[in-house]
Amino acid sequence: SNAQAIPMFESGEMTWGGYFVTDVWTLRQYGIYTFYDHPPWNIQSWPGSTTWTINFAYPPYNITLVRRAVVEAINTEQLAQIGENGQELAANMSNCYGWLGPYNAYNNTWGIYVNTTICKEYGWTFNLTEAKLLMQEVASEYGWHLNSQGYWVTPQGWVVNLTIIVPYGWTDFMEDAQLIAQNLSKIGIDATTEFLSYGEYYNDVFEGHFAMANAPYSWSGMQPMSWFQFWMDIYGYAPVGSWAWADFERFYGHDAFRAWYDISNITYTNPSNYTGLMYYYTDLEKIFLKDVVMIPLFTQSYWYEYSTQYWAGWPNATNPGLFPPSPWDAGWAAYIAVHLYPKGVTITTTTPPALTFTITTTATSTT
Repeated sequence: SNAQAIPMFESGEMTWGGYFVTDVWTLRQYGIYTFYDHPPWNIQSWPGSTTWTINFAYPPYNITLVRRAVVEAINTEQLAQIGENGQELAANMSNCYGWLGPYNAYNNTWGIYVNTTICKEYGWTFNLTEAKLLMQEVASEYGWHLNSQGYWVTPQGWVVNLTIIVPYGWTDFMEDAQLIAQNLSKIGIDATTEFLSYGEYYNDVFEGHFAMANAPYSWSGMQPMSWFQFWMDIYGYAPVGSWAWADFERFYGHDAFRAWYDISNITYTNPSNYTGLMYYYTDLEKIFLKDVVMIPLFTQSYWYEYSTQYWAGWPNATNPGLFPPSPWDAGWAAYIAVHLYPKGVTITTTTPPALTFTITTTATSTT
């Protein structure tokens, strides 16, 4: 877990990690460093597990206005500073911040496919007053009333509630969940948290037995096409109780899938057709934001800590390397490992001479 990593770093038992470590900059006294020597301390990427989900199959979260109220009640700046310790950057979907942002390793490749006008028109940001008004609008339409505790109650007598599940030991997400629950209670939702073993959490998310959860992961890539597919692919959908390989939130949208399908076709057959791609990306982004398909909370950090006690040559801002330095991926890890060398050893690099080629051709003539 995150908490266990700290004493392991301090004792020298661990030399390379990919953990969320509170106040990670204080580990410098033990020779433990991060990619940057300033906030946000590590490279950021697209929202992966920092995208959270509300289950469409869990009423009343199949009502778009309720989903909208929930996202406008979430103070992502507060979460980024308190829960994430300033090590991940808050999303603000009213300006596409979350899909885009500084320190994002994929900013240039994703950015050309993000329609900022759509974000301004359909995106959201923290606005507790607006969230309360949206809940009042829903209450008027569906006949809800407030009980003595300040929670909305349906005509059937059901208290509008929401339990947020995250894995136990993911200390930043545990804090985030508690902060989200506190704010949702302010708009009349009886929100609670539940911290599960990773196996329980994983099964509940894939089988749809949850109201709100952090996503365990998402697909990614140099373009946002795969990311959108993961959340909006009707073939990844499964009813509650069945295993969904994607689309954990149980969103079933044919229009979104058609837009993604057309993006896929153009990408593989004529990727230079930027006008065609943007036409369908605009459709996809509009649906994502209007229906509040998922909730990007932060840009995702490539968590990375390294020790200089035994080894040198670690990737950092002055020695960036080719790949993100987190030890999550075997391919990246192998590349990084073979470029390390023992501390105190002088490494000499030489530039090989340029290769030269002589090409001769034989002229032929016909008479």
